[in-house]
Order: sequence, then C-alpha cells, then structure tokens
Amino acid sequence: MGRRAKQLTILHPPGRNFACRDCPARCCTSSWGIPVTKEECNRILGDEEAAARLGDRGTAILKAGVLPMREENEKLVCLFLDDDLLCSLHKRHGHEFIPAPCQAFPFGFSENEKSQPVALLSRYCPSIRDNYGKPVEEVVAEKLKQAGGAAPMAEKMGLRSGRVLPRAQCAEVVEKWRELLGKSNPVDALAQIYDFTDSLDDHLPRNKKPDDRELRASIGRAIESAASPEAPRLVSSKLGFGGRVLLSHLLGGICYPSRVMLAHRMTPITFGEKVRSWINRLAWLFRLGSVRLLFVEVPVRVRRIDSVAGFLRSQTGQLVTEYLQELLDRRQGMQKQTYLSRVITDMALMTILISHYARAAASVEGLSEVLPQHVKEGIGIAELLFSHQGDAGQSVVLHQLRLNLMSNRDDFRRLLAGEI
Repeated sequence: MGRRAKQLTILHPPGRNFACRDCPARCCTSSWGIPVTKEECNRILGDEEAAARLGDRGTAILKAGVLPMREENEKLVCLFLDDDLLCSLHKRHGHEFIPAPCQAFPFGFSENEKSQPVALLSRYCPSIRDNYGKPVEEVVAEKLKQAGGAAPMAEKMGLRSGRVLPRAQCAEVVEKWRELLGKSNPVDALAQIYDFTDSLDDHLPRNKKPDDRELRASIGRAIESAASPEAPRLVSSKLGFGGRVLLSHLLGGICYPSRVMLAHRMTPITFGEKVRSWINRLAWLFRLGSVRLLFVEVPVRVRRIDSVAGFLRSQTGQLVTEYLQELLDRRQGMQKQTYLSRVITDMALMTILISHYARAAASVEGLSEVLPQHVKEGIGIAELLFSHQGDAGQSVVLHQLRLNLMSNRDDFRRLLAGEI
C-alpha cells in the first residue's frame, strides 16, 4: 500500500516529549528487521567502508531489503553501529544518508479515516517511554517527511460474519471501543469490546450495507447487549494449556537465543540454538526452569512469576488502558484490510504480553507487585513485537492461536482471565 505525505495537522498524543539522548542505541540493537529500499541499499554499497563491513553475507542480506545485524551481548546489533553506540554511516555522511526508518524512529505515521496523519510514538524508545525531552510538535513534521509520509487506513474492514464496513463506519466502531476502555480496566473492557463487536454483527441489517443511521442504531443495541447485567463477568482463573502455548511463543521469542535467531543475522542459525530455543518455549509452557528475557539482567525463574500479583484491574493497569487507547487513536492494525476481531485479538495479546513481562521483571527483583516502570518496559516490548516486527517475525503457531481466539469467545475470555 502506498505511502504519501499530507499537508495537514499531524495528530499525536498530547503532552509527549522526545530527545535522542541517554539511550544505549535501542533502535540499533533490537531483533526487528530494519527495512531498506533498493535506493538506500545502493547508497550504502557505494560507501567503501560500509561495503568492507558487509562482506558477501552482509551484502546479500542488505540486497534482500533489511539491514544486517551482528550478535553482541545476547542482542542483535546493527552492523553499522560503532562501539561508541553511534552509527558509522551517520558519522560519515549525515542524517539524510541513513535509511528512512532510522531517520524517523521512534516516530511512525498512519492515516486515520479523515486522511489525517497520526504519529506512532514508539514506547520501545526510552525517551518516549519516560517522556523526557522537548515537545514532539517541534519535530513531528520533520519526522513525517523523513518517514516518507503516512500509511493510509484500509478502505474497509471485515466483521466475523464476512460483511464489511467502510472505514468511516469502522472508525465509529473503534471510537466506541475507546469509550469502553475508558470506563473499565483493560481486561474487562477487552472482553466487553469482543462481545459488543459480535453483538453489533448480529444487530446490523441483513442482506444490505447499513447506512450511518442504521449503524448507529445497531451500535446502541449492541452496547446494551454487551453491558447487560446478564453478561458474564470475567473471573480470575489459571491460564489454560492453550494460553500457556501462546505465551510460550510470544515470550519465548524474546528470550535468548530465540531473539537473535533471525535471517538477517550475520552468522547462520545453529542446531544448538534451535534446541535452546525450544527449551525456552518448553520452560514457559510447563513453568519450569529459567529464561533470559530481553532487558532483564538476570535469568527469570518462570515459576516465580506466579508469586507476583496481577495488576490489570488496579490503578497500575490504567497504564495499559491508556496505551490501548493510543493504539486505537493511531488506527494500529488497520492499514491493511482485515477483520475487526483481529484488531481486538492483537490488543488482548499485547495486554497479556505486557502483564506477563511486567510480572517477570518484578519477580527477579523479589517483589510481590509490579511497579509502573515494569509496565512501561512491557509496553515497549509489545511495541517491538506488534508494531515493529510485525507478522513476518511471528511463528505459524502464533498465527493459528490468534485465529482461534478470533473465532472462539470462550478461549478469548480464558486468556484474559488468566492474567487477573
């Protein structure tokens, strides 16, 4: 889908600040593949020092459309990052020489239903996470230009029945989701959003495209149905086997060595790494042993995570609510035509990932409750996996589990109930 810049007001969360400082080059030391265009590839290959660093394998990776990475301290590091944590390409040629994602990060841009550009401010960046620096409005226009414009919202999105809604009507549904999030904690709100969207599908007129009046009437009836006293409340329960399988793939992927086992690494994946990767997943699945989780300095004993209280229904859980609302504001996941239930499911997966990561980080500190900084770091990890890495970096098993959650209300609710 094409990307284009718009001469319009750029929407972004209010009160946000940014400064490129005090950071161990996270954008250059991550597991997500940084894409490059053919023009950018040729520009880099034209630099003799860069070409010498690349060698044959690095050149092949670069020509495949991604920056090559090397492994260092159990992380992937951009091949062009120097020991002083500065980009060698940037130092020699300036900011305009480096690939567009590097120029624009931690900003990304999408368009809403009114074709207004909306800024994605990545919480994977410590400045955005901790909100320090200067107001983002001072740089957001420049970052939009560096990013090459904003990705348009899909023309339409689907409901589970197979019918589709044009994007303006989808936006009305999404605004109702945002309203529901503001009235409750993230887990109960997500369960209600799932039920509301299913009920909306049932209340829309059959065999015709609803006009705006009919849509609003159906939304009203669906809200009443989802919020009725008869609607079952989520009750805390242990995570079922399917939920543990899902977590084993979500969290296993950010444990060492799984997180460095990617095709754009300079050294090939070994058989031993494959074995250790499966051991990571089995540790999460059966709650046994220890794992080396990204940005957690000491090994995490998986079973100890259960000693940390759930927080999603507490005041700390509002950090997750605010993040989910921001996702909806930027219409995340709606740049390609898909099902609205897919967007809901991904929000639920991100919520579970944030919760489990935060509890894991608290457990290694010997705490019984998570702190806001654990949640904020977990949000950054969710950004890494769902905003930057995207579908290509997710396993086939995870795709299948997502499809099951999209179609099975009971499994969706069980997943949420396992984190409260």
